[in-house]
Amino acid sequence: MKNIILKYGIISGLIGILCFFTAYILGIPTRGNRYFIIVVLVILYLPSFLSIRKYKQLNNNEVTFLNALWMGFASGIIASLVLAIYTAAYYYLINPDFASSDLRDTEILFSKQMGYTGAELISKLEAEKDKLSAWNELVTKFKGSFIYCSIVALLNALFFFKKD
Repeated sequence: MKNIILKYGIISGLIGILCFFTAYILGIPTRGNRYFIIVVLVILYLPSFLSIRKYKQLNNNEVTFLNALWMGFASGIIASLVLAIYTAAYYYLINPDFASSDLRDTEILFSKQMGYTGAELISKLEAEKDKLSAWNELVTKFKGSFIYCSIVALLNALFFFKKD
């Protein structure tokens, strides 16, 4: 079971890294890009689905709900951890200006869309300055992946746990 979890979690994480790095090299914006978000959601869905399916195939097409839930959850978290390691490398080594420039630009755009202008916009940005860090962005992305993987694992466990 452990080998299946690691195999599909690591493979999915590496596929995610390949997508992010390719987007970076080609200059494709990833932040707010709905097509890229869909690709990432599919990548984070794969380890759960594939690991449960493989485990079920190896066990005479039977898997308990708890085993399916554990397999889906653990493999999704492994993929999220692999992506988090890449994200940290991206923020701190590959593109260290990300937090100071890209995040600030995004915050300015968001604040303008919310109707903030002039001094109000500047005070809003000052209040949000602590949130514009690579570490905060990394933690936020990992928490989002964790929640998504948990939901996907539950849905896949409900789908797969019955006996064929």
